[in-house]
Amino acid sequence: MIVNKVYADLGTQIWRYTNNRFYYNPTNAKVYTPLEIANMLCSQYPTIQYNGQVDNSISSYAGYIYVRADSYNGDTTAFKSAMNGVQLVYELATPQTIQLTPTQINSLLDTNNIWSDTGNISVKYKDSIQHYIDSKLGWKEVWRWVTLYRLLVQ
Repeated sequence: MIVNKVYADLGTQIWRYTNNRFYYNPTNAKVYTPLEIANMLCSQYPTIQYNGQVDNSISSYAGYIYVRADSYNGDTTAFKSAMNGVQLVYELATPQTIQLTPTQINSLLDTNNIWSDTGNISVKYKDSIQHYIDSKLGWKEVWRWVTLYRLLVQ
């Protein structure tokens, strides 16, 4: 599997503050210019162009992620605490190839960490000796896993 986007919990990052913006340096993030809107999705802040950043927005420039949140008055400790659980998906500068074993795929059960922006993902695995599950990630209002069928294995 080739991964070109990664997930980050913003509450686990090391935040700094400058020019009315909190920022951190994510691993292997794609570099954007001020005139581009980064290919990322945040669960709390809308993504906007760096030059047009307004309060309560997120952007990317020169490999850094920036959040404009004026209500924290530059307090990085309070900001980091408030970001606990806020999700961000961002584009990698260099896609990574990951080979998963059936055991590793099975360990992903009940988690929300497989993403695709190019269509559907099909995963087949056994959740126990007794069940065989075929699930598909698809778009219908929101991304979600849909169990296509469960088969009792004898």
